[in-house]
Amino acid sequence: MGPISLDGEVNYPVILTGVDAPEVVLSVKDPSGKVTSISPKLYQEPDGGHVLKLTSPTQGPHRIDALHEGKPLQGSPLHVEIVPAIPVSVCPREKELLPGHPCAVCIEIDAKPKSVTLTSVKPEVSSPIYIEPEKKSEAPTIKKLPNGNYELQFIPKQKGKHKASMLVDGVPVESTFTIGPAVELGDVDPNTIKANKSNQIPINIIDIPKEKVRVTAKDVLSSKPVPVVLTTTPDGPVLVLNTPNVGPHTVELRDEKGNPLVGSPLHLTVEPPAVTLTGEKKLLQDTKNPLSIPFAIDTSSVTNPETLEAVLRDSEGNLVNVGKIIPLQSNEEGVIGVVEFSPKQTTGPHKVEFSCNGEPIASIPVDVIQSDAPQVALKQGPKVAMPKEDTLLEIPLVVSGILPDKVNAVVLDKDGNATSIADISTHGNEPVLVFKPKKEGKHVVHFSTPDGIPVGNPVPITVVPPVSATLQNEKVSVPGTFCSFPVTVTGIDPFVSVPTPTIKAPVAHETLIDMHSLINLNSPRVVVTDPTGSVLPSTI
Repeated sequence: MGPISLDGEVNYPVILTGVDAPEVVLSVKDPSGKVTSISPKLYQEPDGGHVLKLTSPTQGPHRIDALHEGKPLQGSPLHVEIVPAIPVSVCPREKELLPGHPCAVCIEIDAKPKSVTLTSVKPEVSSPIYIEPEKKSEAPTIKKLPNGNYELQFIPKQKGKHKASMLVDGVPVESTFTIGPAVELGDVDPNTIKANKSNQIPINIIDIPKEKVRVTAKDVLSSKPVPVVLTTTPDGPVLVLNTPNVGPHTVELRDEKGNPLVGSPLHLTVEPPAVTLTGEKKLLQDTKNPLSIPFAIDTSSVTNPETLEAVLRDSEGNLVNVGKIIPLQSNEEGVIGVVEFSPKQTTGPHKVEFSCNGEPIASIPVDVIQSDAPQVALKQGPKVAMPKEDTLLEIPLVVSGILPDKVNAVVLDKDGNATSIADISTHGNEPVLVFKPKKEGKHVVHFSTPDGIPVGNPVPITVVPPVSATLQNEKVSVPGTFCSFPVTVTGIDPFVSVPTPTIKAPVAHETLIDMHSLINLNSPRVVVTDPTGSVLPSTI
């Protein structure tokens, strides 16, 4: 065997006959004759050939012993010379490299070798779909260019990463390159990709103009899309990703025909945000008092919190207000603080942007509401049960800044159709929304004044199937003991699978389950009473 480069792993072709690769035991001795900790590997390639994968931390002659069932194989030991690494790199390409077309790959070899011999050019992963070349295939060749670099010429049959194996002055070296439209991550620290931040992620786009690339992104855990934009900076193309979610994300890049680029999708992990709001994201703003927003800092990602600054921007990105950071405090949960914005006449979706040392670290969406403006909100959760045919739904409301009888309501289903009945009435002294849904599913309630001026934001409501609960079996229980009765509850949420709940209660004589207590779908419970009507403690 010839010399082998010191740097990294080297795949050295070998001839193996009469025995399978996994049955061969290999060991390596260094120049002093001592057995090293190197673990060479022998494996078979798809084309039937065998390769010896070898690394070495020291230069000089090495001996490789190959045993089968304790006996040396014919040709063993093998002798190799470990030499200093030979840096090899692929030059920036000036033309696209596409399957089925003659390709020229420029290769730079720093060692200024006396001889370079091409041994093979293969795709790293074989594709089941091959592209028929326009010309008759020719054997790959390599030639020296006038500038001292080398040019690899061949006709690839498929897209993807390829590996060129060469002998440089007798030393086997490898160089990888990509054929076809491709994308790869640039130099990015994965710990810097944060939630609630406009992350700029450098990428390399190969053999396709940026204008022809279509990009989408999604949160893997929820399978929901997240905002992503492909743009260009002086340093090259970048993905601008801003997601509120933490965890694995994927970014898909495709050409104009919808074909994914080689290397797509890109896999990213989004870390917790550097700054989080500790209060509500619906902010009440009046015209007299400052808008105060409490927040917490992740000190592991913010090295100089004393340089923290904050601004408020509207949905178009325009600067609305510059915040004042109240002196930060430390507690057992970390560093906390408050940013104050002077009173402004502004409402609607905004973003609170934090920066440290002039570098943006978080961009958090909020909803600014004028506290002296009329508002209508649900008093309970957004899920309600479908009523019987001869009854109406009554949903308690919280109305502020306007009399309830001055508010009109329109309820639209998911198809945009209005319900036949929708009104605001009072139940006792409490305002309620009264309406008759035509079908189950998602609805939206729009509130307005008699003049048609909107009151607050549209309110989502989900109408779910009627609630019912039935015992799965009946059994005799001992009075005064704690026992359980499996019960089937339906209608709590038609879109989520709910485990079978268990009613647990002390039993005295006879138990009755009050089905009507399940009407509050946002906190389902069961009431158990004894024959006298007394309520017994129970859980679900």
